[in-house]
Amino acid sequence: MANVPWFLDPMLLPAATGFIGVVVGGLITAGSSYLLDERREKRQRVRETELRAIELRRAARLIQAELVSGMAAVNQTKKDGEYYCLPSDTLETSSWATEKVVLAPSLTFLGWNQVVLAYSSLANFKAQRDRAIAAGIEESARNDTKHLESVLVDLKEGLGSIQHLL
Repeated sequence: MANVPWFLDPMLLPAATGFIGVVVGGLITAGSSYLLDERREKRQRVRETELRAIELRRAARLIQAELVSGMAAVNQTKKDGEYYCLPSDTLETSSWATEKVVLAPSLTFLGWNQVVLAYSSLANFKAQRDRAIAAGIEESARNDTKHLESVLVDLKEGLGSIQHLL
């Protein structure tokens, strides 16, 4: 027994084999855990990106609906030459109050300013229309064609700024 090297010693061989098995098993476990974590993180990033895109599209559609409604009211006023207010015509801007937080990070500086200007023009038109109707001078819109055209331009530019999000 004196001529046998230490690593072939029958007392150490089972222990060495077990140790090597533990090391290899640990490496396999660590590698598979790493790969599974990477895949999970990738799926999570993709899901977050999809949710963000859905949120942006929803916000843009709500904003679009309000701006298109405003354009229809301004076009009708311009065409008829008088202010009017139908019961269902509220010219709401409630989506803007909640959705601007969602849109702000996704729009360029110019795009953001165009949407803000569109809503400002829409609010101005609504206030002017409501004052004229309250005062009983609905036909004063005939004298405001330049202003109405300016509001239409602002609304169209605001819509153009969110088109890429739809």
